[in-house]
Amino acid sequence: RKASDSDLSPPRHKQSSGHRDSDSDLSPPRNRPTRRSSDSDLSPPRRKQRVQSSDSDLSPPRRGQPLEKKASYMYSGSKTGLVSADVHREEQELKKRETLAFEAESQYAETVFRDKSGRKRNLKLERLEQRRKAEKDSERDELYAQWGKGLAQSRQQQQNVEDAVKEMQKPLARYIDDEDLDRMLREQEREGDPMASFIKKSKAKENKNKKVRPRYSGPAPPPNRFNIWPGYRWDGVDRSNGFEQKRFARLASKKAVEELAYKWSVED
Repeated sequence: RKASDSDLSPPRHKQSSGHRDSDSDLSPPRNRPTRRSSDSDLSPPRRKQRVQSSDSDLSPPRRGQPLEKKASYMYSGSKTGLVSADVHREEQELKKRETLAFEAESQYAETVFRDKSGRKRNLKLERLEQRRKAEKDSERDELYAQWGKGLAQSRQQQQNVEDAVKEMQKPLARYIDDEDLDRMLREQEREGDPMASFIKKSKAKENKNKKVRPRYSGPAPPPNRFNIWPGYRWDGVDRSNGFEQKRFARLASKKAVEELAYKWSVED
């Protein structure tokens, strides 16, 4: 069937399936535009937006919730609810292994001591410091004791101890040929001894080369509890507060009361 305007002109070539616009001409075919939005232009193509929920915003993506809920456990580590015998047996074996491992580790472990702040205490270092402190305190006390007694009294006491130890080592029976006994008897000064003046002169000659310090030679000074002799410049005036005199008076009164009590107790 032909169209109404058909004529005797030669038949036209059929156009290809690619349909051209009405303004087609002899110009080269144009590239067909791809399917774009109505506002397509020469700008670079936009990225496709992802389908988001209605409450989407600029906040970071949320983590997805786990599909399966974890089983709840008690404080001791056992599962809650109904538990099969196999699971219970496994839990008991696991607990037993942990207990054995803990006992093996703690068997030879040292005890840890801590202070109030929670820090570990080094007991060895503390003992060493205490020992050093005790030694230092003992040395200080000994020094103060020496200062309290006096150097001369300390030397005399040490000499007396050495003499006592020396005499203890000797036999009980002492004979005339004992040099120490003979020297002690010769150095003694006796009242009315005709050789006393000679002994004093001989001692003075022996001590002539030695440096002798001056000594007090006035009237007898009042007694004191340390038996300290006054200096050679002392004028004989007692300027103390009277404590030494009161002390000796109290000792004498105490001794008199004790003697009186003893005599009263043995009286017929």
